[in-house]
Amino acid sequence: MQKKITTNFTIILLAYIFIPLLSKAQSSLLTSCEPAKDYSVIKKGDTKCITGNTTITYLTLEGGTLIIDGNARINNLAIDGGKIVISKSSSALLPPMTMNDVTLSNGGAITYMGNVNMSSGNNYVINENTESRMDWGSSELNMAGGNSTFTNNGTASIGTLRIEGRGAKVILGNNSLTNVTNLISTNDNKVTVPQGTAKLGQAGYAQLSKSLTLSSNLTICPGPAAEIRPLSNSVGGYGKAIVMEKGCSFFPLSIK
Repeated sequence: MQKKITTNFTIILLAYIFIPLLSKAQSSLLTSCEPAKDYSVIKKGDTKCITGNTTITYLTLEGGTLIIDGNARINNLAIDGGKIVISKSSSALLPPMTMNDVTLSNGGAITYMGNVNMSSGNNYVINENTESRMDWGSSELNMAGGNSTFTNNGTASIGTLRIEGRGAKVILGNNSLTNVTNLISTNDNKVTVPQGTAKLGQAGYAQLSKSLTLSSNLTICPGPAAEIRPLSNSVGGYGKAIVMEKGCSFFPLSIK
C-alpha cells in the first residue's frame, strides 16, 4: 500500500511540474520552429509547428514534438512516440489515434474525431488548466495498456471512459468538470482528486467491478438515464465519492 501511495504521489507531482515547463518550452520554440506540412515526419529530437488556420491531410510523429499554435485540423495521424502540445487559445481537431509512449498536453481546445487508445508504454493526456477543453463527442478514451494517465484540470466530455489497464490513472484537478456518457473501470480506485473538489457527470451506464475512488472530494451527478451495470459478475461502486440523487442535471453552486 505504501508503495502504491508513493507511486500515485510521484505521478501527481510530475504532472504539476511538467505542465508549466511545457508552456515555457513552447513559447521559446515557436520563434524558430519549422512548419509541419502535409506528410511531414517528426522524428526524435525534432520539433515542428502548425500555426494559423491549417488543415493537414497526413502527419507522422516518430518521437518528436508537434506544437499547434492556431486552429488546426489533422485528418490522419500516425504515432510512434513523442509529444503533442496545443498552446493556450489554440484549437485542434484530431483524428482517431493509438498512443504508444506519447504525451498530449492541451492548453486550449481539442475536439476528437474518433477513439483515443492509450495502448502501451507511458502515455499522458493532460488538460492543462481551468480554461482547457477536450471533447470526444460519442467517441471513447480507452486506457487499456501500459501506464496511462489522464489529467483533467479543465472541462472534458467523453463518450465512453474506459479505465482497464492496471497502470491506468485518472487525475481530476480542482474545480474540474468531467462529463461522460458511459464509465467502465475494472480496478480499484483509479480516479483521484489530489486537491480541491472535482465534478463528474454520468449520463449513461457505469460498469464498476471495483471501487471507483478513495477521494471524498469528488462529486458525481448521475443523470436521469444513469445506471450501474454488473461487469464480470461483480459490481463495485463509486467508492468514497459524493453521489447526488439520480436524475440531477446540474451541480450545486456550493461545489467549486
